[in-house]
Amino acid sequence: DWSSDVCSSDLKTRCFKLTEQLKSWDQILLQWLYKMIGYLVHLTPIAVFTAMTKVVGVQGFGAMKGLAAYLLACAGGMFLQVILVYQAWIKWIAKRSLKQFWKEIKEPVIYSFGVNSSLATLPLTLNALKRLKVSEGSARLSACIGTNLNNDGILLYEVVAVLFVAQAFGWHLAVGQQLVLALICIVATVGVAGVPDAGMISLSLVLSSVGLPLEILPILMTVDWVLARLRSVNNVIGDATGAIALDAILKSPSEKIE
Repeated sequence: DWSSDVCSSDLKTRCFKLTEQLKSWDQILLQWLYKMIGYLVHLTPIAVFTAMTKVVGVQGFGAMKGLAAYLLACAGGMFLQVILVYQAWIKWIAKRSLKQFWKEIKEPVIYSFGVNSSLATLPLTLNALKRLKVSEGSARLSACIGTNLNNDGILLYEVVAVLFVAQAFGWHLAVGQQLVLALICIVATVGVAGVPDAGMISLSLVLSSVGLPLEILPILMTVDWVLARLRSVNNVIGDATGAIALDAILKSPSEKIE
């Protein structure tokens, strides 16, 4: 019995030491991972500049026209989504005042543009919905869950970006193929993290899935500073609109009259 107790104690000591060593190795690997990510962040502007230099050197400044058209198409699509779709939902489905809506949603919209993240803006979005007298259940269902599922800004951006890349490389896409691409973009945006530039990561997955080259991504990143913030703004407004519309649908007739 005494010898078995000694062996058991020795085994526990060895396991404890091994666990501590594994923890120290994990810390070392994590530090190296942080350093590698830091190097990538610092090298990304150089990669973008190099890619643009190559394009301008081969094609001239005419390529800038296509890039400007891409920027305007993405920004215009998101603008129409807000003006036509979201406002129609607020006005005709939720029966809400647009003036009151924009007054309360102004703060999270400006903040999301600054931090480039719908997830970081979530507390402000919930406060705005509370001021708009949206029930807590509808607000949390649409805004909290919608932050990961309802990424309208990223979806609109990805569809335009994929079609732009396909045209740039001379791919002729029929209507059916365009619809399939749109479906792939919808699937890719579900569950995208609400962190800065997450749309660019999911875009690379979509391009790879349809066989389009990833070499054009650095060129698209030259205007992504603006588009990323517009995507975040679109996502925040979409979450708020979904919460308001859901609350209006779930309310009883007597509550709506009140």
